[in-house]
Amino acid sequence: MTFGRLKWIGIILCSLLISLYIARKPLVTALANYYLATQKIQLGCLNWSINSWRSVQIQTLCLKHEAFVIEVEGVNLNHTRAAIKKVSISVKQTQTQSQVAAEYVPLSLDLPDRPLLNIASLQVVGNDFIPAIKMSINEHELNRFDVQGDVQGTLQLAPTVIDADVDLMSPVIRSYIPELIKDVSGRAEISYSGNAINIVLKHQLLGSAEHKSCLVQLYSNGVGKFNIDLNTQQVKADLSSLNNILEIDDCDSFIPHSYAEQLRPLLIQPWQLQFPSVAKIKSMKMLTEYVTLVSEDRSSQFNIKMLKADLAANKANAEFQLIHQSTSLGELSFNGSIAVVNKQINGNGSFSYHSDVLPLVPFQGQDMQIAGNVQVDFQAGQTRLKLDASGGLDNVDFEGYSAQQSRMTINSNIEFSKSFATHTQLTLTVPELKGLGLNTKNSQLQLDLSVDTSQMLQLNGLLSSDLIENNSVKVKGTKTQFSLAGGIEAGEVLTQIEGETQLAAVQTSDLTLKNITIESTGQQSRGVMFTHFIEGAGVEGVFKHQYSPLAHPYQFLVTAKPLIDLQRIVGSFVPELKLAQGEASIEVAGDLNLQTADFIARLYNVSALYGAHYIDDINTVIDGQYSSGMINVGPSKLNIAQVRSGVVLSNVSATLGVKDNQAFLSDINAQVFDGQVSIPRFNLSAEQQHLQLNAQSLDLALLAQAGRDAGVELMGRISGTFPVTIKDKKITVEQGKLFNADTGKLKVAKNASIEALKAQQPSLKSVIGVLDDLTIDNLSSDVALTEDGWLTLAVQIEGENKPQSQPVNFNYTHQENIFTLFRALRLSDEITQKVEDALTKQEQSP
Repeated sequence: MTFGRLKWIGIILCSLLISLYIARKPLVTALANYYLATQKIQLGCLNWSINSWRSVQIQTLCLKHEAFVIEVEGVNLNHTRAAIKKVSISVKQTQTQSQVAAEYVPLSLDLPDRPLLNIASLQVVGNDFIPAIKMSINEHELNRFDVQGDVQGTLQLAPTVIDADVDLMSPVIRSYIPELIKDVSGRAEISYSGNAINIVLKHQLLGSAEHKSCLVQLYSNGVGKFNIDLNTQQVKADLSSLNNILEIDDCDSFIPHSYAEQLRPLLIQPWQLQFPSVAKIKSMKMLTEYVTLVSEDRSSQFNIKMLKADLAANKANAEFQLIHQSTSLGELSFNGSIAVVNKQINGNGSFSYHSDVLPLVPFQGQDMQIAGNVQVDFQAGQTRLKLDASGGLDNVDFEGYSAQQSRMTINSNIEFSKSFATHTQLTLTVPELKGLGLNTKNSQLQLDLSVDTSQMLQLNGLLSSDLIENNSVKVKGTKTQFSLAGGIEAGEVLTQIEGETQLAAVQTSDLTLKNITIESTGQQSRGVMFTHFIEGAGVEGVFKHQYSPLAHPYQFLVTAKPLIDLQRIVGSFVPELKLAQGEASIEVAGDLNLQTADFIARLYNVSALYGAHYIDDINTVIDGQYSSGMINVGPSKLNIAQVRSGVVLSNVSATLGVKDNQAFLSDINAQVFDGQVSIPRFNLSAEQQHLQLNAQSLDLALLAQAGRDAGVELMGRISGTFPVTIKDKKITVEQGKLFNADTGKLKVAKNASIEALKAQQPSLKSVIGVLDDLTIDNLSSDVALTEDGWLTLAVQIEGENKPQSQPVNFNYTHQENIFTLFRALRLSDEITQKVEDALTKQEQSP
């Protein structure tokens, strides 16, 4: 009975076990879903069997969640090892996220003894944020795993922390490395403690960027530490132990050739990038206190301080500092701040610069100092720049010019948008400027430039100087005010230019001119056209010129009405010359580039006193050209009413000409002693020359007036030829000839001198008596003149004393200093004396 009961109990238990085994799948699925429901996980499929009393075979296992699906295949489980053939994880793209932030607590893992885990193939199919990964996991020791495949490393589990050591050469990591990173190696040590993640990055990295011919390379190695607080969502990055080196190679295309010698050694060298302070990142916000970039030679350093960034709000701000010190560029310091909001950037700062020599410029100087403030505003489609600066420079040398203690200030507001606009004020002061024989004192240039958004330009300026001088001329009190206005939009530029220059005084060793004014107007288009009106010192002039790259034509007109206003100028150079009346003008037209000119000079009714020589009523028109350094003047008629030098020359005429800078007078004619004198050609030069003076039909009666004291009265006319030599401004005559032109008359009667001679020497009474009334049939004379003024006449007379019917042959030699004679005649010239007295009174009047 007892055995029977046990038999049935055994049968029932076996049947139950068999039933449970047969129903194992739905039973296990229902039980698993019961416990997994709290995690929102559902067991979707399960197919397992018992291989033996010590092992279980799971053919398939499916777990579903709203964020992922896990499929497990080929699980062989025993009491020492769980071997899994394949695990597939598909990560879904979640549509919504919980608004309640999860709270992370320190990790507390229950790690009981269990079989060791081995996964031959683990595949993760990612979404937009998680990449596709394929790897294998082998637990060689309890809670210690080796990972191979797309991720390579180790994993270790502890109750309070999970440690991972990942090789940076892992394919999945390399797939995320930007193209700029050319090579990377090292390991990432990751620790997860439940509420925090710590990462220690030990790496070696090579990056490079190339633009045109410029190559920049980054070498980085060392240890970077990262701490992530999962509750506060704050990341701390400590990169202070990293060694980051930037190298710039082959950047010559970005360095102007003329500056390469100075800039290349400073730029083409290793630069060290340092992060000495911890960077903090939280809720898309970042803060770091210090970033620095230092050149290898320590000459340049760029520092970023208090860098704050809000990536969610597209905002960032920082303070920065640039420091440079080298013998080639000098000392530079720039301190400023920058703020970025969306696409708007605002920056401002102050700078100072000092150098004992001038870098990057084609001239030399010393002790350059400049300091100021700059403000920049970038926003969509518009940029604004404000600059306020002042500085100085000493001992500047440039192409023969030198300046001492120059000073400059600039205030500028510049705007870039669809067009350019600015308002800039500049002041440049130069106490002393020398160059090419020119010296200036206390010069200053002031500019006020405005350009509005419609591209209309207005430039006002003032250029002044206390003194401008060279070896022969001094100009005092120079002041030039000028303005330029017009449009500078794309296409043809048209501007109007106006200016006024005032010269307080122009001085030479012999001359002082005061209050000279030059008014200028101009127009700039494809070329520049200027008109200058000049007034001062009795002169009015107009100078017009038009500049273009191909030509520079000009016109120049000067008038002096009345000419006497030029007396101060002329008298300074030729003190003996005194202007009395008349008008003068000159017109010049040519090309400044070609150095050519056509000119016409006119003199109207000009009268002047030269010493005691009075020249009256000069009229002429001189028409000439200048080209290739040579002046040429065609035949120009010269007429003079009178030349009074004791002897009065009237109706003087000549033809003026210039051939290759050699001036001459030809066809010179004048009336004197009721006759005519002429010279074929007279060269207006200091060189020795020979010429011939011809005299025709001179009135002996008028000639005799000059010799009345000799007791001789003559009538009739004579002619002659006189070879003249001029050397060293002295005149001589040799082998001159005089001869009568008609029958003449000689009378010496009732002459006190002759009567006294008769009384003293009675034997001469009969000889001298035949000269009392002599008819001259033939008269000839040799003429000679020495350079000191002594005139020698060897006279031969043939005639008849008709009252006595006595033929006469009379020879005598006469000597007289004609310079003394002319001087005496000039003193007796009443007209010349009146003119001289009038001009003297005019000079003495205020």
